[in-house]
Amino acid sequence: MTFSEADILHAGDTFWNGIYPFIDYSTGGGIDGMVKATEANLAAATDKTIIIPGHGNPVSNRTDLSAYGDMLVAIRDNVARLKQQGRSLEETIGPSRPRHSTLSGVNSS
Repeated sequence: MTFSEADILHAGDTFWNGIYPFIDYSTGGGIDGMVKATEANLAAATDKTIIIPGHGNPVSNRTDLSAYGDMLVAIRDNVARLKQQGRSLEETIGPSRPRHSTLSGVNSS
């Protein structure tokens, strides 16, 4: 939802600011849909747009949204690569998680 005169974008559940998202596969959600939604939100935003995420830190900007999108793509690609290598679920979600500098407070060690 955009408030164009005020240059505000409410991203709702498509943007989790500073935290990893919950993707509800049981209702048809998926990582590709989250990536597409982030791309659409980025297309609707400028560098001056105030972005209101659905979860996490309450106010954000295009830079944070772009970093979130990059994180989603990196995770999707890494998991696909591990799956292609035949890794088990336990090996995939094991101790080495991707680091994402804008996700403060998330244990990435």
